[in-house]
Amino acid sequence: MPGRSPLGYLNDSRDKSIVINKNVSPFIIQAFERYSKGNTQLKEISSFLASKGIITSKNKNLRIDKTKKLLSNSFYYGIFKYGGEVYEGRHTPIISKALFDKVQDVLSSRNKQWQHANVERIPKPYLGLLRCGECGMMISAEIHNKYYKNTNHHAKYIYYHCTKKNKGIKCGQKYIRDVDLEPQLTTLIKKYTLKKTWANQILLKLKIEESDISKSCLDVISIKRKDLEQIDVKLKLLLDSYLDQMIDKDDFQQKKFELMSKRKTIEEQILSLKKNQGNWIEPFKNWIIEASCVDQIISTQDKQQIKVLASKIFGSNLFLENKTVRGDGINAWSALGADPTGRCLVPPRGIEPRITP
Repeated sequence: MPGRSPLGYLNDSRDKSIVINKNVSPFIIQAFERYSKGNTQLKEISSFLASKGIITSKNKNLRIDKTKKLLSNSFYYGIFKYGGEVYEGRHTPIISKALFDKVQDVLSSRNKQWQHANVERIPKPYLGLLRCGECGMMISAEIHNKYYKNTNHHAKYIYYHCTKKNKGIKCGQKYIRDVDLEPQLTTLIKKYTLKKTWANQILLKLKIEESDISKSCLDVISIKRKDLEQIDVKLKLLLDSYLDQMIDKDDFQQKKFELMSKRKTIEEQILSLKKNQGNWIEPFKNWIIEASCVDQIISTQDKQQIKVLASKIFGSNLFLENKTVRGDGINAWSALGADPTGRCLVPPRGIEPRITP
């Protein structure tokens, strides 16, 4: 490795190699072994190294980040990076790869614990769900503390408000608290509930439809296979005509190409029918089940599930204006919003089966 060797090694200027520093390397090994047990802090490792004379040029303990870098240096087990490439060094490793991996596991675990301990994660469940009804920008969220006079009590509230990033419109919308936003959202979602009785009837009809489609597909496939048989017969007759010199080579090749091209088309049609028969039924069935469970999802009071459901129902058509939530359902959900009895329900446009012989 070009450059200065890390702690525990020395640069031998005679042959430009890197050799083990027998006075320092044992303490580097002990530092790895101590930290790998998982009950020692980086600060304690720094103090241990300082007690063995391993300090900075200013006679101070190694900083925490420097200690962490030392314990993360793969050079100690024989691998190093240089110029964006990875190399296996000619130097002698002072620790095993297994010990190095144990230390990395502890470092990773400690880092996650530190993040969890130092970052208070308060979810903002409806962030990214709504748009401002005045300027069209997204609705953001902030967390604020409310302190009560003459007490030691305080409460955290989530406030939703427009980001006001539209430079062409001076948005005058005010914030709304989560406790005022959520009831409006759930009330709006409930409009898109499909009654259980209707759901059961539709599912029963879908089952019958699935059986009919399967039978229709089999009938069409049977016709297509007969067409293939006819093409094979024509190809055989064409070959016989050519061998009997009834047609010339150019005509033979042209008609053969046309028949084989037609056969390929029919084969692909058969594969498509097998693969896509009733492919709209399963997603439509899943949607019926989900639409009949809207009340159940709301009753769980799981804000994340409610957000997911709202995204499916409204897409980007959910707005907040004058502290009021409004929106129109998209795709099949729009039918429920217009007619909650479910009488106008049909599969989403464009996925109905089209089977022709």
